[in-house]
Amino acid sequence: MRRMAPPDALVMMPHERMVPMNGLPLHPVVVHLPLVIALLIPALAAGLTWAAFRGRAGRRAWAIALGLQAIVAGTALLAMRSGEGAEESAEAVAPKSALHAHEEAAEVFFIGTIAVLVGLGATVALKPRWSRWAGLAVTGGALAVALLGVRVGHAGGTLVYKHGAGVTLSEPGPGTAGALGQQTPPRHQEHDDD
Repeated sequence: MRRMAPPDALVMMPHERMVPMNGLPLHPVVVHLPLVIALLIPALAAGLTWAAFRGRAGRRAWAIALGLQAIVAGTALLAMRSGEGAEESAEAVAPKSALHAHEEAAEVFFIGTIAVLVGLGATVALKPRWSRWAGLAVTGGALAVALLGVRVGHAGGTLVYKHGAGVTLSEPGPGTAGALGQQTPPRHQEHDDD
């Protein structure tokens, strides 16, 4: 006997099936982690480079930065994959040019995260005398990747806030959820007592 899928499963988009918690699609949940950490890596790399020139940063300190960068690269890849699933529903409301700009920016950001990951790996592997110079290069690369992350975020924000991709809008009624799920208070009717 063949099991029938529940009716809701028949109308769900592929990206809507990837629900980690609280009913949210995976892409908007995942995208913020690589962007936030990517903004922190340049400061960490600059601090480690400064400490390396003073003889105070060893391989363990650089390994922490390497681990964080590995998280950036891994979550950036996950964000790209989950974005591919969300693309079909976004095409219904957003122009292809906006989707393409976001996709291209995400790909360049991901390639940059891999380059910084390789640079940090080399910095960990090098002797301290050379790791400080590699740290300078990694700091510059991490700063470039952070700026690329800002570009990806801006393109994604344009899709959501300008074109409405991924946003379910509904007419707010008394005590119901309105746009973006915000609770709207019931409207009070003014009475004229005259």
